[in-house]
Amino acid sequence: MLDKLLIEEALGILLSGGADFAELFFETTRNGNVTFLDEGIDSVTDNTVSGVGLRAFIGTETVYGSTSDTGREGILRLARSVAVAVGESRGSFSVSLTPTAVKDIHKIVTPPLSSDIKLRIELLREACLAAKEYDGVISQTTGNIIGVEREILVANTEGLLVTDRHSRTRMAVNAVASRGGENQSGRCSPGRSMGLETYGLFPPREIGREAARQAVTNLNAGLCPAGVMPVAIENGFGGVIFHEACGHSLEATAVGIGTSQMCGKLGQLI
Repeated sequence: MLDKLLIEEALGILLSGGADFAELFFETTRNGNVTFLDEGIDSVTDNTVSGVGLRAFIGTETVYGSTSDTGREGILRLARSVAVAVGESRGSFSVSLTPTAVKDIHKIVTPPLSSDIKLRIELLREACLAAKEYDGVISQTTGNIIGVEREILVANTEGLLVTDRHSRTRMAVNAVASRGGENQSGRCSPGRSMGLETYGLFPPREIGREAARQAVTNLNAGLCPAGVMPVAIENGFGGVIFHEACGHSLEATAVGIGTSQMCGKLGQLI
């Protein structure tokens, strides 16, 4: 995480440049992925992404800049660049930050990436093997297990300074069932904001068998009839449908500058 004094100095530069309000966002995220083809490892990837973003507000306008150079000089260079873009220098300002604790509502028992990679490999192998053994018509299985460990820091010129950590994992198994030149697939991919203890809730063997069951069901199914039919939207998913149809048009970034088709429609039937 970043040094508190460095953050205060960077935010002070933004205020000195004429900003009414400014904020800093820091993130470092590690992503890991193990991929299987049938019962063997196909690939292993591991990467870390880290960077800092600074945003300055002056009235209703904003200036934003980011950098992957998270050293002292890199962050201060970015702050000076954003301050110059604001363009209304008004003398020296100082910022005092008060660290605030964030309640950890996702307790991690076995970190998804900090633990031995052999554990992830064996969990995925068990899932893919179970899918392959489900039925003789299963011709191929693929699977992957991903882990993410993320740390963020947010600070602003009102004195806010908070940090948070977030880990998550997901396993996905795809199975292909084949017969007489026809191929059908199935997939199961549970995940949680948890560590590898997730796979106590979702045993890998059951993940693999569910993917294979879907593939076999699709292979044995008849052709879907054509025609006009009623559509049932599952409870809960209807919110996603509304969001895609209307939600984006109601976002402040579009409404605030008058580009949303919802503007000027208050009280009207849409």
